Amino acid sequence: MKCRLRIPKLSDKQLDRLWKKVKVGSRNDCWPWTGATNEEGRGNLGIGKKTYLASRVIYQLTYGVDPGPLDVTHRCDNPPCCNPRHFALDTHLGNMRQMYSRKRRPHPVGERNGSAKLTVKDIRRIRRLRGKVTQVALAKEYGVSQVRISQIQLRKRNCWKTP
Repeated sequence: MKCRLRIPKLSDKQLDRLWKKVKVGSRNDCWPWTGATNEEGRGNLGIGKKTYLASRVIYQLTYGVDPGPLDVTHRCDNPPCCNPRHFALDTHLGNMRQMYSRKRRPHPVGERNGSAKLTVKDIRRIRRLRGKVTQVALAKEYGVSQVRISQIQLRKRNCWKTP
């Protein structure tokens, strides 16, 4: 589980700065963060020398509870949203499951997966060599199992359907 920074108590000046970066709308609308964001589009708020996610700070201000190790999730699936009515707490695993189930970030496949050992070029070569070079030899060459080579050659691996 991720270690989270404890959110400090904010001064009136810091609170004013925070809310100036939120475009507050009606009760049920998304309230977009207009300040700096991270790579996922979530609001970043500098407090002292540390940076916090705006949603976590606003959650604590609204509900009086430090989210601690839990993720503050967005029911609206809108990362810059700061409407506390759109927030919920969940474990990181629960948040990831929700993200994938809602198709917000599909599982990366093929060489786009950071754990991939093979490229599209490798897959094409492995398929071309079917019956010409043993699967065991190819497995050794590419640092994968013989079963993986078989799955690739028989096109049984979903992540390598397209090449």
